[in-house]
Amino acid sequence: MATLTQSQLNSKIQELKSKGLDDNYINSRIQDDITKGNIEKTGGIFVKLLTSNVSIFLDNSLSRETSLLSNGALITDIAPGIHILRIEKSGHIPWSKTVVIEPSIVIELRNILLIPVPLLSSPARKEELAALPTQSATTPKSARSFTTKFGVFSIDTKENLISRNAASTTIYATQINSIALLNNRLIFIDTNGFLAEFNPETKAIATIGHPGFFLSEIPARFIESPASDIAIIDASGGLFTLMGYRTVTAVDSGIRNIYFDKDGAKALMVKEKEIRILWLKENQYQPFEKSGTIQTILAIPDPIRNAAWFFADNAHVFIHTKDGIFITEIDGRGGRTTAEVFSGSADAIATSHSLPHTLFFKQGKTWKKIEID
Repeated sequence: MATLTQSQLNSKIQELKSKGLDDNYINSRIQDDITKGNIEKTGGIFVKLLTSNVSIFLDNSLSRETSLLSNGALITDIAPGIHILRIEKSGHIPWSKTVVIEPSIVIELRNILLIPVPLLSSPARKEELAALPTQSATTPKSARSFTTKFGVFSIDTKENLISRNAASTTIYATQINSIALLNNRLIFIDTNGFLAEFNPETKAIATIGHPGFFLSEIPARFIESPASDIAIIDASGGLFTLMGYRTVTAVDSGIRNIYFDKDGAKALMVKEKEIRILWLKENQYQPFEKSGTIQTILAIPDPIRNAAWFFADNAHVFIHTKDGIFITEIDGRGGRTTAEVFSGSADAIATSHSLPHTLFFKQGKTWKKIEID
């Protein structure tokens, strides 16, 4: 007897029943096939999209069509091995991926994005641009004062952290190289390379660590995540993470920019010719990346100008190069579907979690936007 999938087995049971065979005999036949390994264990695929009303093809055969009210589908009884999954919708760029099916396992593919064509741009409104976040909490040398709800603190000409009143000046820390006000705390690096925290309420200083910052006249950048973790990029592009204001870790080098996703679960790291993802929290969905995992999303021979999150799903990123702006998925299983969203020269790109479906890009003095639903 040839190896049967579960659906073929069900068809065979119906065939035997149609011949009027006794149920005990049928069950005996099926049990014998199971014992001899003639029944093949199959797997499945679960897909979830940001859109509805799509056609799902498996190995070029139509498998499912979702309704106008549905954006997910489960395909079962797939033979183990390599399969091609393709999803199509009228007026959109098709999406496809190679999927490896294993027995008794359902592969989950979430946050599938179909890009509409054509994508049209329009001028951005002032109130939309006001929602764009600043990239970091870098404090340039010209900014010397920090206003907190517990008082005003400043850096004097000798690089001391001080506070003043009418009668006196109090020095709290000396030899400051880089400093930023984050979450009502002053985080600073001194000229010996120590990272420390100054609490404006208690006036206490806590040394956090000495991870090996590269120090120069260019101050380090401090970027706070939505989860209150902090990324620090030193003058050479060295990246460090400060988790919970207590644990500082050296992560990577050659980093130009870093952007946190909406929840602070992962960060987009932009290098000169490479885009990477740093997982700060464990991924609860397949492929279950662990905290601390670094993935390379893109590596190209030409310089990358910048990148940004597509906040509608936190699973796609925009990539800005000299050739235009592209969007790609971070899930690399079976390849990544990448699409062009703008062709031509742009001076800058930006996104905001308060406008999750919108890409902003700048040409000259004009900011424009593209909506991706």
